[in-house]
Amino acid sequence: DRARQDGGGGSAGGGEGALVENTAPAATAEDAAAAQTLKDEGNRRFVAKDFAGAALSYGRAIQLDGADAAFFSNRSACWIELAKMAPTAAAAGAAAGVEAAPGVEGGAAGAGSGGLSPGLLADQGLLLRRALADAEQCRLLRPDWPKACFRQAAARLAMGRHEDAAVSAFEGLKLSPEDKVLKRLMKEAVDKGREEHLKRNA
Repeated sequence: DRARQDGGGGSAGGGEGALVENTAPAATAEDAAAAQTLKDEGNRRFVAKDFAGAALSYGRAIQLDGADAAFFSNRSACWIELAKMAPTAAAAGAAAGVEAAPGVEGGAAGAGSGGLSPGLLADQGLLLRRALADAEQCRLLRPDWPKACFRQAAARLAMGRHEDAAVSAFEGLKLSPEDKVLKRLMKEAVDKGREEHLKRNA
């Protein structure tokens, strides 16, 4: 189950061809508990705006338990925040002592390694692709979770895929019709998509 290549075009599926480092559930109760501890560590780092460190913690949690959608959801949020900071995120990661891992720039070894390199942290496009990959995996694990739809919509919007982002937000609203965050995200995606369309046809 490790380093599985997702494929297919379903809205909740791995249409991005996302490389997921681990999709297997925790092998033992101890691994599951350790993964939750790492998630808590990641949450603390995220609140402290140490997004590189948080992504590292969530990645280690995923290595122990690849069946928890929350780990992928949280790491997707980290990638988006780091993409906003690129290329300054590379310096932040170095200052935090985040070390490079072999192949982390994009190959299979990097996807499963759990390390973050300055090259990754400076590559906004790659960070956003990772955000979307994690969001896609989150939806695969919990297709009826509105937050999974939100993560997918947020990643698509950050990539400039406005129509796709609106679709993801709409799917989330079907699950949670009164979700104000999803409503706001869908409106933003529709507005930006309309704006882009007008520019193209001006």
